[in-house]
Amino acid sequence: KRLVKKEGGIIVIRDLIRPSTRSVLSFSVLVLGLPYSKFMKKQYRESLYSAFSVSEYKDILNQSGLAGAKIYKSFPHFVSIVKEF
Repeated sequence: KRLVKKEGGIIVIRDLIRPSTRSVLSFSVLVLGLPYSKFMKKQYRESLYSAFSVSEYKDILNQSGLAGAKIYKSFPHFVSIVKEF
C-alpha cells in the first residue's frame, strides 16, 4: 500500500454518510426523495443505509495513512474529508 502525495498537496473525499437512526433515514428519503420515482427512492435509501458512519470513516482514515484528516458533515447526509500535506 502506498499513498501518492505531494508536499503542499491536499486530498478531498466527498461521500454519503449513514444517518444516525433508521427513522432519520426514512424521514430523509421521504422528504429529500419527494420528487424521485419509487425506484430512485429505493436506490437512495439503500445508498444511505450502506454508507459509512463518522466513526467508521475515522477508523478507515487511521488505517489508510490519512490519520488526522478533518471530517466535515454537510447537508443532511454528506461528509467531506480533507487532508493537507
